[in-house]
Amino acid sequence: MTYIIQGNDPIYHHVPKAFEKGGLGEYDYRGKHYHMEKAPGTTRIVFMGDSFVYGLVEHNETIPFYFEQLVHERFPDKRVEVLNFGNVSYSPVIHEVQYHRLIKPLHADAIIYLYDTCDPIDDVIYDHLALYDESGVATAVRGEKFMNVGIRRSVFIRFLQFAYQTTKHGGRYIPQEEQLANRSLFIKNPYIFKPWMEFSFSVLDRLSGAIIKDGTKFSLYQYPWPFHLRDAHEFKLFFQGWGVLNGEWQTPEEHLFGKIVMEHCQEKGLICYDFAPEVRTMEEALGDGSRLRIYNNKDNHFTPFANLQFAKFILDKPATQELLSGK
Repeated sequence: MTYIIQGNDPIYHHVPKAFEKGGLGEYDYRGKHYHMEKAPGTTRIVFMGDSFVYGLVEHNETIPFYFEQLVHERFPDKRVEVLNFGNVSYSPVIHEVQYHRLIKPLHADAIIYLYDTCDPIDDVIYDHLALYDESGVATAVRGEKFMNVGIRRSVFIRFLQFAYQTTKHGGRYIPQEEQLANRSLFIKNPYIFKPWMEFSFSVLDRLSGAIIKDGTKFSLYQYPWPFHLRDAHEFKLFFQGWGVLNGEWQTPEEHLFGKIVMEHCQEKGLICYDFAPEVRTMEEALGDGSRLRIYNNKDNHFTPFANLQFAKFILDKPATQELLSGK
């Protein structure tokens, strides 16, 4: 991902190259130019999320791009501006920083927030690098350069950590099999990692509360990884990248994490939708040999085809229709 992750940022941990063209008030994360002040009569919609929002595809094949295209087709008389502030491995802790420093000044009419199955894992990592104000709001997530994070993360400390893990795992730092085992365990039974989920949800609640308080509409969309496809035999390269045979993977019967997210949203009164059932529907409709039309085989991200379906899914939801129809 070196072509996307640019340096070690002292505020946002890492940023894409497009952002470094001008940053605040000039370009979104895919290089689309905008002005701080909205043009009169314009509805501004901001997408937040991780690499699925950024899109590991061409800029005109991303979810936000397709969404804006569909909006213009369906509402030709409405002026709508869609900005993409998704980035690789971003999760609620970084999003909280990103919102208050970067997105809040844009006075968006709506924020469409995509929540990844593994966001709780990322949040636990970023929490150790975050700075918080007196009210507990994240103000920065420091990149891991020595000058940014000090002696406690120095080369010597890193060496000790490396030596411990290498010894523990018989000469390998962290076996790829164990990486997949940990993630697959989370996917199959996220309740085992309940403290991680509760922490991520607490940041998400604080973030969504601030967005709504600022007068911006908020809706959340949860989506699955290819681990949830009923048949994963086509993803040999992806599973080999984790150091295991894809035949060892047994698909869960239900998208349990998505169910947990939806229950939390209902409890908190948030507008949330789960895209996982749509992915299963796509898989069934495409049939055998066509699952690579949903996810690619290298890094398990959505293809342009799936991004278009996701954009249609978002546009058709009541929260979006109410926003664009002015009801």
